[in-house]
Amino acid sequence: MADADIDGSHITTLLLTLFYRYFPQIIESGFLYIAQPPLYKLKKGRSEIYVKDDEELSRIVIDFASDELQFEGVELTKIQFKELAKKAKEYSDLKKSTLKRKDRKVVGCCFKT
Repeated sequence: MADADIDGSHITTLLLTLFYRYFPQIIESGFLYIAQPPLYKLKKGRSEIYVKDDEELSRIVIDFASDELQFEGVELTKIQFKELAKKAKEYSDLKKSTLKRKDRKVVGCCFKT
């Protein structure tokens, strides 16, 4: 097992290469395992939740937020709030990925920052 970040992935690749080249019988026998540690640990009260990636983190944070919010005088249910939050997250991710790949002057007309 290596760290859950990009460096850990690189170390895992190097270790797999080592076993592939010098210990192929371990791989062929099925005795080599790769453990993937969680990327995040969330605490809420006394409970702890381990989260494997950013996508799951977003989903859990939205669930936690919808449980804590009070919807008084608003025509928005918790399910509708969750869907709205998911759409906002998708939009935000799309905006970030688009701005990384393109010129900000060109993309700026479509995404107000």
